[in-house]
Amino acid sequence: MKFLAIIEATIREGIARKTILGMFIVSTIAIIIAVLLFQMDVVQHGLLSPATSHIKVQNGHATSQPPPAAMLGMTVLDGVWMVISSMLLFICVFLGVFVTAGFITSLMEKGSIDLLLSKPVSRWTYIAGRYTGSVLIIFVEVAYLIFGLWLVAGLSLGSWSSGFLGSIITITLAFAGVYSLVTLFGVLTRSSWFAIIIGLALYIFAAFVIPLGQFIDKLINGEPSKGVL
Repeated sequence: MKFLAIIEATIREGIARKTILGMFIVSTIAIIIAVLLFQMDVVQHGLLSPATSHIKVQNGHATSQPPPAAMLGMTVLDGVWMVISSMLLFICVFLGVFVTAGFITSLMEKGSIDLLLSKPVSRWTYIAGRYTGSVLIIFVEVAYLIFGLWLVAGLSLGSWSSGFLGSIITITLAFAGVYSLVTLFGVLTRSSWFAIIIGLALYIFAAFVIPLGQFIDKLINGEPSKGVL
């Protein structure tokens, strides 16, 4: 019960800071723009057309080579969902870290920590509760935006892509992973800015190191998923 109370307090703090409201407004504007765009005939025709019909060579003529097998049966809308998911992955991780990093370091402020430590609740319970509350805030915001876009596309275009909904879990897990580093460094240094810099720097570093390791493994072993790197 105390753990749930800490989560609730974290969400209330987010509401008090206008964090949730600001992200909700931005998401609502994005959904409204999608509603307006999806009502246009030219947009509907373009999004529902096969993705293979848009493959061209540099001279502007249709290529004679067969399209990749992964693109068979895909529409332009499927490609748009992939682009949007990738963009939201980076945006939500970066923006989410900035708006929630203060939830951890605020516990270390003089007065707040004295009050919390005077209660019969362990330190890790407070940290875990604040962490979980922050992840839930981002999860709700991401789910609202992605489900809203998915619903608008389904009602306007008749296309119900379940894969796009799956990006809710992917984005939330990505944020949870980066935010765990931010939480760790926030507790160790008591500085939200230092924790943000270290957490996002490691996230960016991994974005380059992982593909590089796969590329080297592919050169050595021929398979990017079986090498040591």
